[in-house]
Amino acid sequence: RAATVVAVTNVSCVTLDRDSFKRLLGPLEDILRREADNYVKMEEESKGLQSGQTADTATLEAKDEEEDEDEDEDEDDDDDVVDDMPPPPSTYMKKGPRGSVSAEAYGDWNKKDDTFTAPVHAKPDETKERLRAVLSKSFMFSSLGSKEMAVVVDAMLEVTLEPKTRIINQGDDGDCLYIIEEGC
Repeated sequence: RAATVVAVTNVSCVTLDRDSFKRLLGPLEDILRREADNYVKMEEESKGLQSGQTADTATLEAKDEEEDEDEDEDEDDDDDVVDDMPPPPSTYMKKGPRGSVSAEAYGDWNKKDDTFTAPVHAKPDETKERLRAVLSKSFMFSSLGSKEMAVVVDAMLEVTLEPKTRIINQGDDGDCLYIIEEGC
């Protein structure tokens, strides 16, 4: 963690512990890799809207840019065609068979842990709807279907923290995802 966070007032939040996060969504690194394009799109959209554009204007400008890029790519594609391939190097043909081959282990060595059951913490429908709305705006959760989103929302635990409670300690590994609904 890069900073220490301490509650100043009563803080109402929901949390998702690290183990549940990993089992429900996968490792964060995988999410970041998989959702990088969504993050860039969301970032571009927010920048476009912050500079006074409407969503329609930003969409039209994005379409114009895409069309310009497509035209440029069509012109570049003609240059990429090679008429005659050069012959392979002479040393390439003199090599013998491959030295080794590796493969993924299977059977007892590669069993998947199917014993995990996502936690379900009861919460009012109003709270669930608020959480879905907030999570759907995040690039990490934006690609989840309604069923997956429902499982994640149900797994989140509502917590109220007292003033002066240390929520995050600088230098510690993160153990929870926090979504603060009220307080500071």
